[in-house]
Formats: sequence, C-alpha cells, structure tokens
Amino acid sequence: LEEIGNELIASANLPEIAALSGDDSDGIRKVIVHLIRIVEENLELYRLCVLERGMATRLPEQIADELERTIVKKWSDNGLLGGTPDRSYIVEFIQGTFNSLVGCWIGRGERRESADQLAEIIEGFLLFGLSGCVG
Repeated sequence: LEEIGNELIASANLPEIAALSGDDSDGIRKVIVHLIRIVEENLELYRLCVLERGMATRLPEQIADELERTIVKKWSDNGLLGGTPDRSYIVEFIQGTFNSLVGCWIGRGERRESADQLAEIIEGFLLFGLSGCVG
C-alpha cells in the first residue's frame, strides 16, 4: 500500500502544479481539478487509504508533507500567507477541506458533479470559507 501511495503522490506531480498555483487567476482551480482527476482515477485507493483513516498507511501524512513542501511553501514565499498561523494549520485546512468535500462527492455516486464543478466548490471554500458559498 505504501508503494501504491508513493505512486499516487508522484502522479499528482505537486512540484509542477505548485508552479501553476499562483501564476494566473485560474491557477488554484487548475491545481484542484488536477488533483480531483487523480482521485477519480484512483477512487477506491483514495477512499481506503486517505478517507478511511483506519487503514494503517502513511499516505495522508505524506500528502500533507508534499503539500507543505510545494504549494504552501510557494504561497508563503510569494507573501500570499502574510502573518497567518503556522503553515501546518494551513496544510491541515487545505487537506481537511479537500478530503471532506471529495468524500462527500464520492458518496454522491451517479449524482456527482464534474471535476471542474467540484473544483469550483472546493476553491470557494478554500479561498473564502463559508462566505464562499453563501450570500
């Protein structure tokens, strides 16, 4: 499972997509869509190894490490995080939001939105919290 998890993380290619995350106005959505498509291609593995944390894998921790090393580091280096809390909180928020919404999306079965639609929902929550979906 750990080897498969490593392959899943490698397929996400976070260093390359981190470069997209702040370079244009659609960068964050491109990153999210990319990650959702990887989840879609590996749905059962993601459900077992990430969403159902009873599985004894290091995959969630590896994903968090990779997020901090790539995307969150870039945002921090570019001054996008300002005086925000410790980066570990940011990583947990990103990962928790993504996993919760993807878990809900997976549970919708045939009623699932497209990857692009889900990315828009996730982006709204990540960038604007609850105010991203109300009002």
